[in-house]
Amino acid sequence: MGEAAHLQAEEPAVAINERLRRAMEAGDPAGPEARKLVEMHGRWLRMYWPEGTYTPEAHKGLADGYIADERL
Repeated sequence: MGEAAHLQAEEPAVAINERLRRAMEAGDPAGPEARKLVEMHGRWLRMYWPEGTYTPEAHKGLADGYIADERL
């Protein structure tokens, strides 16, 4: 990813962090805030992952990996 593309990805990253804060405040992992967050994060991942590699299953696998990692 070039510098211009990286800078372009910064804006959605900020929005994702704000949505994460709101989703955590809502406290409902299946609620509308959380669903919107997953949608936004999926679009953001597609900016970094090679074309055609994003799937909902891959996204879930990534999340499961973070959850399982006690360092995070």
